[in-house]
This record gives sequence, C-alpha cells and structure tokens, in this order.
Amino acid sequence: MAVFEVWETESFYQEVRAATDSFASAGEQLRQLAYAIGERMAQAEDILPANVEFWSHIYRNNAIREGFRHIFSELRTALVDIGQAGGSRGWFTSIDSNDAAGLVITTFGGLMLQW
Repeated sequence: MAVFEVWETESFYQEVRAATDSFASAGEQLRQLAYAIGERMAQAEDILPANVEFWSHIYRNNAIREGFRHIFSELRTALVDIGQAGGSRGWFTSIDSNDAAGLVITTFGGLMLQW
C-alpha cells in the first residue's frame, strides 16, 4: 500500500510541480499540466483495479486521505495561479480561476473513475 501511495500521490505531486514551476507562459504551463495528467491516466490503465482499491481507502485511512487532500490542494493552487496569470496578461478569457480549477479537478477525477 505504501508503494502505491508514493506513486499515486508523491509522484503526481512532483509532476504537478514540474509543470508549474517552469518559466513558461501560463498557456504552456497549462499544456504541460494537461500532458502530465494525460500521461498519468495512460499509466493507470494497466493498474486500474489497484487504483480503485487504493481510492477506496481514502475514507478509511487518514494518511491516504491527507495525501490526496495535499495533492489536490496543490493542483488547485497551481491551476488558480495559471488561470490568474493567463487572465491578467490577456491570454485567457476572464473567468473565475477557482471555479475553473475545481472543474478541471472534478473532471480529472471523473475521467479516472470512468477510465
């Protein structure tokens, strides 16, 4: 379980940080983040039953729950920052970055469950 937790939370956290810590434009950071999420989904295809089993422990295991809270909090912050940076420079349409981040995260979660 611990090895899977590292892959599921820590490695994904590193992928998010790598995509958003660059000096690239907001649009490029968003593209890198989408690519990282897509790659994560492609990697998860072969181990989907293990993913679902792991996710079932979120409500029963505080460490797993907190790991997920942390990664999705970081992902939300990264998406909000990208949205605000892109919006302030006129690269993105003016939207509520918090709402957009929430939409991306819930879409990602939904796609993973349907994958």
